Amino acid sequence: MPEQPDPTTVIVKLTPSRFHDRAPANGREVTADDVVETVRFLSKPPASGGQFLQSGKDLKSVTATDLSSVRFEMFGPRAFFYEELQGGIDLGKPIVPKEMLDEKTLKEAIPVGSGPYEYLRHTQGSSEAMRSFDSYRVNEQPYITERTVVFLPDAAAIEVGFRGNQIDTIRFAGVKQKDAVTRDLGDRIETKTLPSATGMALVANINRAPWNDIRAREALHRGIDIDRIISTVFFDDAVRTWYFSRARFDRSPLGPDALQPYIAYDPRRAANLLKAAGVDTSEEYEFVVPVEAPTWVDSARLIAEDLGKLGLKLRINPVVRNIYLQRAGPQPGDFDLTMSLLQDYANATSNSGTYWNSTSLRDPEIDALVTRIVETVDNQRRAVLSHEFETMLASKYANFVPILSAVWHYGWYARVKGVGPEFHPSQGLQAGRWIET
Repeated sequence: MPEQPDPTTVIVKLTPSRFHDRAPANGREVTADDVVETVRFLSKPPASGGQFLQSGKDLKSVTATDLSSVRFEMFGPRAFFYEELQGGIDLGKPIVPKEMLDEKTLKEAIPVGSGPYEYLRHTQGSSEAMRSFDSYRVNEQPYITERTVVFLPDAAAIEVGFRGNQIDTIRFAGVKQKDAVTRDLGDRIETKTLPSATGMALVANINRAPWNDIRAREALHRGIDIDRIISTVFFDDAVRTWYFSRARFDRSPLGPDALQPYIAYDPRRAANLLKAAGVDTSEEYEFVVPVEAPTWVDSARLIAEDLGKLGLKLRINPVVRNIYLQRAGPQPGDFDLTMSLLQDYANATSNSGTYWNSTSLRDPEIDALVTRIVETVDNQRRAVLSHEFETMLASKYANFVPILSAVWHYGWYARVKGVGPEFHPSQGLQAGRWIET
């Protein structure tokens, strides 16, 4: 169990385990030094260790206090220590032997870990075979002696594999696919529908008029018929959201209903707000969307129709993904309006350190509140602050306009007798499952 002697220190005790019996580890025990060296390796580019490890402002030090204990010290209290650390290393997964920690070895050598399966063979881009690791830390596990993971290129191929009984489980591409497969396979399969943590939002470029005017931004929040988008584009296979999807239980989502006084659909008010902001109805504003996301393109067309009725003229510009990425994210952004995924606390701050810097109002009051949230380790107090954060974004009419969160549909063959109690949206099909033999 982890120990937190103070808000800035976490001590992690390793579960006794061994590396796979292959060079260079050769079956030796996993030690705290392996964890320390892995973290240090990921803390320096070109390794992709994430902002928490590489910023120099979050993680102060990582040390081994004995063979099985790792001490992490932060520069300040960190409510999200574990999830931030997982941006670079997942403490629940096998640790890389310290002998392998150089870029060339990691790219070219056969992988070595301490997990339930060890590498057997692979076909590049097609499949990977693995065998059970006899010295795995959990007695009598894994249950299966050998496994082969087949890489399927797209949703159609995954469906063919599932229908052909080549794979046990599936996340359906949408409700239409789920209904069609369920109709054909009947009681041979079971299904489950869950909200997802991801979704779709509108972004207005705060660096350009009229979006630097709070009245124009409020018009966006009130002038889009979100229910029509959900019904027409997503066939009711999505739900309205606010900043955090209801699947983000770790963020205590407030939800859109509580914020209706700020964001309720009101086209008449929206039209008056645009007039009050002095929006030029003869000017055409560019709406950049990635052409590879057809639901986003279709949603953009409906948004353009809604806002066009209010006197706001939009020109939808579907561009290929690399152009979209060049124009949509970095400050100051080369767009008037664009689309985004749902974001997290940091993306509402003035300088998130992430690609999506254009989703922020660059408001010091929001920055200060996010800092308080990140430093509040008490869950209940943090939930109160998180609700305050979502309400503040609504009251200030953020240039980030949440539209909807997706709904995910899962299926598995009836021989897969159940899913563990930890099965939830953030884990999906990675949660525990078992097969009755």
